Amino acid sequence: MRMRSLISGLIKLAVALAAVMQAVCCNKVEPVILFDANLRLYINVPAYTKSSDFEDYGSTMNQEGMDNQIVAEDLSVYFFDLNGKLVSVCNSNQNMVVSKVSTEDYDPHYHLYCADLKVEGISNNIQYRIVVVANSRSIYTANMPFAVPSFPVGPDFTEQQLYESLKFGYSNDKFTFGNHVGFYTMENFNMFERAAVPMWGFKTMSVEVRGANNHDKLQVSGTIHMIRSVAKVKINISDDLMKYVVVTDHNPNSVKGGARLFYPMENGYMTPAYSKVSSLAETPSMMNKDRAGEKSDGAYTNVWLNTGDFKSDVETQICYPFYRHTDRTFYTYLPECELGRAWMKIEFRWKDSQLLDDPSKDFRLEFADYAFTGAAPTDEDIDCFPVMRNHYYIYNIIGLNPLKVKYEVCEWDDRETEIIFD
Repeated sequence: MRMRSLISGLIKLAVALAAVMQAVCCNKVEPVILFDANLRLYINVPAYTKSSDFEDYGSTMNQEGMDNQIVAEDLSVYFFDLNGKLVSVCNSNQNMVVSKVSTEDYDPHYHLYCADLKVEGISNNIQYRIVVVANSRSIYTANMPFAVPSFPVGPDFTEQQLYESLKFGYSNDKFTFGNHVGFYTMENFNMFERAAVPMWGFKTMSVEVRGANNHDKLQVSGTIHMIRSVAKVKINISDDLMKYVVVTDHNPNSVKGGARLFYPMENGYMTPAYSKVSSLAETPSMMNKDRAGEKSDGAYTNVWLNTGDFKSDVETQICYPFYRHTDRTFYTYLPECELGRAWMKIEFRWKDSQLLDDPSKDFRLEFADYAFTGAAPTDEDIDCFPVMRNHYYIYNIIGLNPLKVKYEVCEWDDRETEIIFD
């Protein structure tokens, strides 16, 4: 009898495994509807963080944290009419199921999500402006950066009011484990969901709503593309340089040592300026994308920025140490900010210091093209540009002494840049 039960159990297990393998191996993966949803949306998350070209994107050896993930329990979808007035809102813990999917058009390593929603008050063949807010983490506002406090949503709520409400804290130093930005970055890198990067996106579309008694297959009404609401910075020291120097440890009392960010921002926004996005039909696919030298243009003025609140005195800069991932690699995140409002420093100590009067030296890094190194850029410096959301600033330091920099910034796509101090 036991043998028969065991064989029966093995057969059921084999059938289940075959079903799983079939779902994994097939070209198209359909999400499973777990409740009576009436609307389906695809959410396309940017997937351009790669630390290696030799591993598959989904490999744990080839990721830099929760940069590309949507946390299903922290997702909100807002439906506005074309005049910007709220029609309905759906939250992940209320009438929503979110799952990763792949289609013929999307590689499964790209981060395409399917959101099945049960939405009240919307109709077929009516255009809505649909805004998606991901990873706002209102439950962590007391001790996490990039977290938005909860806010009231009433019948007269508008899209502009939504954007004005999506303000997250940045310089809140109440975090239990020391510097909260560095700790957040460490948790993000180690794939802790509560440290996922906040994102936002929108699209104007006519939705396909399934009736309550209609059990036909849910159709995808459209795809909403997301952008990240913060910028990311990576400082990498070359292997050859590390033979001769070490990066010093940060001293929180003296605000010296190590890799650190200087920044007066007290809070920032999840979204760009509403006046710029209100006339667009969907999320900009390339928002001020690349810059690799020469003079900046309109894309790198402050025109798109929605920056939040600064301390009145720029000289009272707050110092945030980077997360030290290895002895030669450092990471941090920050909200977008205006020209000249942020810069970095990194201090080196020479290993063989017998012939040096001062074995340590601090170098300043700018968010600019390095024509103005030595001082913070100002509004008159036309070759500078602000720190932009959804952009990745990568510094590869390969030599030390007078400052000379080859610099590039990209849309959160890991490209090598060089900084040469020679």
